[in-house]
Amino acid sequence: MKNSIKQAAKKGDMSSAKMLAKEIVRSRKAVSRLHTSKAHMNSVVMQMQQQLAQQKVMGHMAKSTQVMAAMNRLVKVSDISETMQGMQKEMMKAGLIEEMVDDAMEGMEDEDDEDAADEEVDKVMQELNTAAFADSASAPTKQVQQQEAASEAAAEDDSAEEEMRTRLAELRS
Repeated sequence: MKNSIKQAAKKGDMSSAKMLAKEIVRSRKAVSRLHTSKAHMNSVVMQMQQQLAQQKVMGHMAKSTQVMAAMNRLVKVSDISETMQGMQKEMMKAGLIEEMVDDAMEGMEDEDDEDAADEEVDKVMQELNTAAFADSASAPTKQVQQQEAASEAAAEDDSAEEEMRTRLAELRS
């Protein structure tokens, strides 16, 4: 079109050049209006898609509300709360018992260590005593014989006492 306007202007035909220029301006306005209309149409399409999405969300919210209501009817929150509190108490008891058992086991290990240490000290003392008294003379035996006689008499007393106890048990039954 611009070339046609240039040719008309060269020929000196200004009325045709103006008319062609007006056509160019009108066509540009038409293109601009078409772009505006297209933008409005896209805007309307996007609004409709948004409304559709909102409708879907509302439908899903309604369904989830129904599911939640059904769950509330099926599950009693107070019962679950009581059960959970009872379970928590039992778990705390189990934890305390475990701690007590661990403490007792540690205490037993300490006693075992002390007993073993005492035995080692006794062995060392016996070795030292054996080494110290290895060169000494033997002790007199007369006094030992008297002690042996006294222990035999005590054994006889013990056996007599045992006989009396068995007789008493027989009498009771």
